[in-house]
Amino acid sequence: MELADGAMQPRDYRLLSKRLRQSLAALPEATARGGFSELPLDLLPLAAEALETRHFERRGELFGLRAQLCRDVADALLHRLRRPRGD
Repeated sequence: MELADGAMQPRDYRLLSKRLRQSLAALPEATARGGFSELPLDLLPLAAEALETRHFERRGELFGLRAQLCRDVADALLHRLRRPRGD
């Protein structure tokens, strides 16, 4: 992750990510969707990832513009894997 004064070290990124996930854990979804105007722009992707992960863990599904495409691709893959092989 890049910061204004240079690259963030992986250890620092993991720690920040963990703390951000913990902070967002109790945040209601409606509030989270309202945005984070006080959050620095370089942390927005991290916040989005934490919220998407939380949504997936709670509901077992993705959300967003590409969610349906991802679901279709996963369904097609599972369908191919479940087909009997013609050995």
